Amino acid sequence: MRTGTRRAPLFQDGDIAALDPKLARLMQICGIKELPPVHTRSVPLERIIINNEALVKPSARFIRSIALVGIRQPPSIAFYAGSSWEADDARYVVVMGRRRIIAALRLLEKGDQRFKTVKCEVYEWNAPRLSAFLALIENEQRSDAWIQDIVHLRQLIHEGVAMTLDDLAEYGFNRKSIRGRLDIALLPGAICDQICAGAVSLDVAMQITRLKAAERERLNALAQGGEMLTPELVKGLLKKQVDEGLSSVHGNLSQIWAALPDPLQRDPATPIEATTASMPAQLAQLLALLRHIEAQAAPAMERIRPLIQVLMKEVEVIQRQYMSGPEGVIDSVQKCVQMYSF
Repeated sequence: MRTGTRRAPLFQDGDIAALDPKLARLMQICGIKELPPVHTRSVPLERIIINNEALVKPSARFIRSIALVGIRQPPSIAFYAGSSWEADDARYVVVMGRRRIIAALRLLEKGDQRFKTVKCEVYEWNAPRLSAFLALIENEQRSDAWIQDIVHLRQLIHEGVAMTLDDLAEYGFNRKSIRGRLDIALLPGAICDQICAGAVSLDVAMQITRLKAAERERLNALAQGGEMLTPELVKGLLKKQVDEGLSSVHGNLSQIWAALPDPLQRDPATPIEATTASMPAQLAQLLALLRHIEAQAAPAMERIRPLIQVLMKEVEVIQRQYMSGPEGVIDSVQKCVQMYSF
């Protein structure tokens, strides 16, 4: 049953060029003189054709979200074959929303009769070039969908809606992705305003979430003053934060290095065994410190964590060498110090 019919409002009085030159140019490229009228209809799923269906693979999360809340945005389809676009023998080809249609098919195959018919936006006739262009636009818009996620999450937070990550995952969101978007939505207001306005890329937004509270507030003050959140600005703040973290690690390690026996200062008359008598405890202390630092969740640690992990491996090698005999221990310690001291 037809529930609505509309024609694009730009096509009034036949004066296309005067109303929208860019759209007129698009129509010229697509080889059409007018856009097909559009109708909102419920269409049997079996009458919808999906071109290149094998290339479209909706994720299990996406299908689960469709099963839970249905198809919220009607797919667009175009009349393909049959006696007329509204006849019972009409068949249609998908213009936009192939993942939604395939998800509905998968659910129908599992016995979910809700998807026997799907509400669609139906074009009276098919314009292949225009359909390809619209599909391209859909993919481009999907690449920016993360911004809309941030906008919606901010609204939920503002309205006090309490949803856990488990709740969001249950509705089909990728847990890791939605956690990152939630971290962005919780950023200070002026920062988030620029992000929601599309002035900040996703990569830069994620870098901002790795800043400490003090650096975020500084960045927010700059944004409030009209400063644009450029990649260079954020990178500079991150570098400062990492440098401060490295300085702290350097100070802790320096104390450990100072406690290690220096083979160059060893009295030749003193046996190696005596010089290294306290080595196991010192190495254990060093390894414990490194493990403690490596376990820190501070964002500044992310860039130096691989270095700490390598250093831990080196200390473990020295420990094993000590267990097998003391002769090579002093040389191994000296090499480790030379290689990893800052």
